[in-house]
Amino acid sequence: MKPNMEKVARAGALRGLAYGLDPYSTYLPADQVKQYGDEVKKNDIGIGAELSQVASYLLRHSSDEGLSCR
Repeated sequence: MKPNMEKVARAGALRGLAYGLDPYSTYLPADQVKQYGDEVKKNDIGIGAELSQVASYLLRHSSDEGLSCR
């Protein structure tokens, strides 16, 4: 079975964009995002930032409360 080159190219482009932000950013494919979300729900910790995609733009939302640790 041949890989879907459109998906491969898109994933590579998104990975490159994320790596270009800073040394701590990375791109997660959908299955890793789901796995990460499941783990975060279990542990309920984070830095208070959320990323979302609107149209073709990547938006970063920051919490006004700062760090969230329990």
